[in-house]
Amino acid sequence: MKRIFFAALALIALTESCKNTEKAKSSTIAPVVNDTVTDLSNRKIIKDAELYAAVTDAILIDTIYLSKDSLHLLTSKIRACESENFKLLWNGKTTKSLPPQVSLKLFLANDAACKEQHRFHLSYHVRSLKMKGDSAQSLILKVSGAKQFLKYE
Repeated sequence: MKRIFFAALALIALTESCKNTEKAKSSTIAPVVNDTVTDLSNRKIIKDAELYAAVTDAILIDTIYLSKDSLHLLTSKIRACESENFKLLWNGKTTKSLPPQVSLKLFLANDAACKEQHRFHLSYHVRSLKMKGDSAQSLILKVSGAKQFLKYE
């Protein structure tokens, strides 16, 4: 009878210790953090041939897409803290091909104090890329660091 009692006590103690280790394990798991910084303010593209030529580092862009007159860029995870530090640059040139093409570069003026890594979802207003009086109905957008081109109509 004593053996059965001690066996039952040992079983209960073992069960409780397993529950406690499961709780301890679950409390050490880091919470899921949304690491994407979203800026949908449709900022303007900066037309600056000198700065465009000076920028040599391409920021990796996972996805680009158009929504009406807004170009959306989704970057890979990079070391950056503020979306305001990104500028989309254009050298002001449009090819004479049909449809015409423009090349853009995403520039990051990084803060040296920033140690965080984030993905960014940025949006830019692209209507200014079409020249006034231009008869072309569409325009090919080439963004440095992106794998695909976009047709803007």
